[in-house]
Amino acid sequence: MCFSAPVSFTATAALSISGVAGSYFAIKKNKRFLVLNMMAFFYALQQFSEGMIWIGSPILSARFWGTLFLFFAFFVYPWFSGLSCYIISRQPHIKKKIAWIILAGLFFGTWCFSNVLLTPNLGLDLCRLHIFYNIHIMGGYHITGSVMKFILIPIYVFLTAAPFFICDKHYSSIIGWAIVLSSMVCWFVYFDYYISVWCFYAAIISCCITLMTFLI
Repeated sequence: MCFSAPVSFTATAALSISGVAGSYFAIKKNKRFLVLNMMAFFYALQQFSEGMIWIGSPILSARFWGTLFLFFAFFVYPWFSGLSCYIISRQPHIKKKIAWIILAGLFFGTWCFSNVLLTPNLGLDLCRLHIFYNIHIMGGYHITGSVMKFILIPIYVFLTAAPFFICDKHYSSIIGWAIVLSSMVCWFVYFDYYISVWCFYAAIISCCITLMTFLI
């Protein structure tokens, strides 16, 4: 997360509590929502990873924590949102549509994370209260370039948000809109630090997931 180590570690605790609460509601009301509520724990682990980067990582290397953060951001989320919605949806024709998005997300996420693994010197720069992940896209395109801004981010947002609009459960579209709006804020205001800052906003989305699980 951006800002500082205390904020990251505080968010870790808050997200863990959110995940426990959401999982509790899922067990009590509808176990299909357990997978969806796993996202809060993923976000918590990401914020812990960034906290370790902020403090200089006395356990393992900063590159390890940065790679772990990017594993979820680049590989997991493009398909996990779809998987969560697939599990909680009931109607076969809706599940079929979501399945195609999951497949696309798997391919996209694998490709995105391969760029992280192929970046020879993964940069983790602390500047202006943010963490800048210096990744080379396809070996040459800069992470803040036009390819990222006008192609990759729109695809990413579609894959992570669309399943919630297609899902047949009440309130799921609220999560979809939260993803879209938070992405737009990061795109326009914090683009150079989009990866880190969007995950901060995405952490807030996990609270929406907990609320959705409570309301089912």
